[in-house]
Amino acid sequence: MKIVDRIKLFIEYKSISLRRFDESIGMSKGYMSRQIKTNASIGSNVLVKIVDVYPDLNLNWLLKGEGEMIIRNDLVKDDESVYETPDAFIGMLLKYLDNPNIKRKIQHIIEEHLNS
Repeated sequence: MKIVDRIKLFIEYKSISLRRFDESIGMSKGYMSRQIKTNASIGSNVLVKIVDVYPDLNLNWLLKGEGEMIIRNDLVKDDESVYETPDAFIGMLLKYLDNPNIKRKIQHIIEEHLNS
């Protein structure tokens, strides 16, 4: 199953139209419909938009098909004040990137995606 297929499953899970999904991620009308019909690859810029708009979507599932589609809220311990300013958000990301285990996992996910 390709990333575009998993995005289609996610859209169905969310019970939203393709048009509404396109609008939510800032893409032109019909974008996702065309990608699904042609079984096309999804660019990294679009994947970033999707993950930004839908933080409950499991990136590991989206890219590799591993794990659950949705990240359970009780598993995500997020300080929402982080999103109030870009500097705070960047600080949070840098804090997590300092963790060698998280850094290794991120690198592994990226390498797996690039090699698939």
